[in-house]
Amino acid sequence: MALLQILLGAGFTLAASYSLGRLCLRPLRAPAVMALPVGAAILSLLVYLLVLTGWAETAAFTMLGIGALLPMVWRDRRPKIIEKHERVDRVTRWILTAIFAAYGVLYLVHALAPELQPDAAGYHLGMPAEYLRLGTFPDRIDFYGMLPQGMEMLYLFAMAFGAHSAAKLVHFAFLIATAPVLVALGRRLGISETPCWVAAAFYLCAPVVGISGTCAYTDAALVCCILATIYFLVCWRQEGDAKFLIPAGLLAGFCYAIKLNALLIPVLGVLFIWVASWRTPKVALARSSMLAGASAIMILPWMIRSVALTGNPVAPLFNTWFPNPHFLVAIEQNLAKFMNTYTGFTFRNAGWELTMGGASHGIFGPLFLLLPVGLLALRHRAGRWVWLAGGLLALPWFINVGTRFLMPSVAFFALALAMTLPRRVAWAALAFHAVASWPAVIAAYERPGLWRLQGFPWEAALRVQPELDYLRGALWDYRVAEMIKRNTRRNSRILGLIAVADAYTDREVMQFWQSALATRVREEILEAYYAEKFPLYDWSAHWKEQRFLGMRFRIPTAGQFEWEIHEIDILRGEDRIQVDQDWRAGAWPNLFEALFAFDGSQATRWRTWDPVQPGMYLDVDFGKPEIVNGASLTTHWLFPQLEMYGKGLDGRWIPLTKYAKAERRGHDDLRKASILDLKRSGFDYIVTPVSGATGNGPLGKYLLEHASEWGIVDVGSFDTVHLFRL
Repeated sequence: MALLQILLGAGFTLAASYSLGRLCLRPLRAPAVMALPVGAAILSLLVYLLVLTGWAETAAFTMLGIGALLPMVWRDRRPKIIEKHERVDRVTRWILTAIFAAYGVLYLVHALAPELQPDAAGYHLGMPAEYLRLGTFPDRIDFYGMLPQGMEMLYLFAMAFGAHSAAKLVHFAFLIATAPVLVALGRRLGISETPCWVAAAFYLCAPVVGISGTCAYTDAALVCCILATIYFLVCWRQEGDAKFLIPAGLLAGFCYAIKLNALLIPVLGVLFIWVASWRTPKVALARSSMLAGASAIMILPWMIRSVALTGNPVAPLFNTWFPNPHFLVAIEQNLAKFMNTYTGFTFRNAGWELTMGGASHGIFGPLFLLLPVGLLALRHRAGRWVWLAGGLLALPWFINVGTRFLMPSVAFFALALAMTLPRRVAWAALAFHAVASWPAVIAAYERPGLWRLQGFPWEAALRVQPELDYLRGALWDYRVAEMIKRNTRRNSRILGLIAVADAYTDREVMQFWQSALATRVREEILEAYYAEKFPLYDWSAHWKEQRFLGMRFRIPTAGQFEWEIHEIDILRGEDRIQVDQDWRAGAWPNLFEALFAFDGSQATRWRTWDPVQPGMYLDVDFGKPEIVNGASLTTHWLFPQLEMYGKGLDGRWIPLTKYAKAERRGHDDLRKASILDLKRSGFDYIVTPVSGATGNGPLGKYLLEHASEWGIVDVGSFDTVHLFRL
């Protein structure tokens, strides 16, 4: 029964997508396979609208799916497209049939098996599962929740009927469709049938393509949609029919909805139109506007949502350009650094690591060491277009050097290589690549920990082995999710100091790095932990009573450490002036955390998040004149100078002191205060590792050993992960 539900969920989603695509492409003459990506884009948008309006329910999806299938009732009586092309020779056909059959079975088994891959079990399926529970988007703002989620909308539709594996099959269908889409594009470029199918086999057998395409990631779907986009652009260029630009635009926009960095695709599409029509600027403007308008249908819904929630149309990235209180620039910078610093990977050894080594998380296989041979394709016009497309599509890879982010380019590079190989050499290359990329063979030469398909879980795929038993034995994160679910209340919010398989729990786990809120509360806990070793200092100064409209605190010199202020007291006599609701805090940098310097708690703080630069400041506007004769602020670090200014009644800043006095405070136990602020922020639990010398392990160990001093209770554990109730 479970297997039938999985097949129903995936089949219903794919059939609805195909039907919508067939309807959209009715005025055009295009291969039938193109209906899948085009229709998927339309279905994804419709599901998004249901989620946005609070109708993410199985009943609503059923009605949507039935409506989407109605166009299938009307038979297309137009004659089928007959494309003239060279037939694949018998030997190549037999080799390809054997390869596709073997890999098809291998991939299908893994696609049917329960989801194990970390990002898929974490957020690609975790978010749709949550939307299905809530019926809409949650009210929190975090990193993955703000990314465009074009494929996740299709996963949501499939999961409503067939749970997690149905979503995997949807993605797998895009992987399968990539082969005929690539062949159709090759034909349009004038490349004969045989190298097109050989290139498809080169691409599909690549180990990183196999594992990425058989789990609920989005990379294989992105490749399929990019190829289809380029197909329609080439059709427009060759036939001059502007109607081809509508599906091209929809697909280009859908590429962005699948992965944010694929915003490059509509940009390149517009550029292609301008280059192709440069002799007629008016035509270029009209046609590029047509493509951009169709793309906007898919792009703007996600951008508008991001603007409405964060003020940043491309949230959660580019926060330097669009400052907002929800995402920290420092975290974004650390993430960018992480994506370019895979252990063992350098651009100098990129060729080896991408093909054989695997330091960049996956490999394409040793065959692609021969890729320079594909440069011979530059002798032909089609080969030049193929290399140009592959090179341009590689640009996002320089932002994230993970192997799978080169999959769009490798589809074209494989085509270039296949174009240059003599037929008998191509046969040998196909056989070698298929054997060398087979999981059991990879085991003979792989680097330990290589990201690839493991085993042949047919019992789990067919549900002969119960899904629960398979997950408990194969996915460590699933046991953690079980522990969390067993020991927490419904609707509770958990601070995650370790990754959790969100797809398998119905609790809200906020990872510590995915939002400014979660980062801040985790930093408060760390600060209380570090306070044992690093004392706090009061920087204070006094002067004759004066009436000021505000106060400013400024560092005039550079420093090795970042500047942070736990609390500021503005004094009248010996008393602290009570903070008024009219007070307005400002700062450079990190404006949005300035208010934590005036909230009355030493556990919270404002910080620069960067080493001190001359001129960094924090200030407050009182909103009305206040009599002030002194100020004191609490911080960890000692700097040569700390300046204080008063804002006069005329609005000018008046220097009050350049050398505030620093005095060490008595011991401040910030532990319970930090936990109290965590509760005020809506958190009920903390889940954390309690071992290891890096990451959150030392902090978790300290929480476990001193739980009573923190005011928390250890309520559950699995292996080295513990759950604390606040």
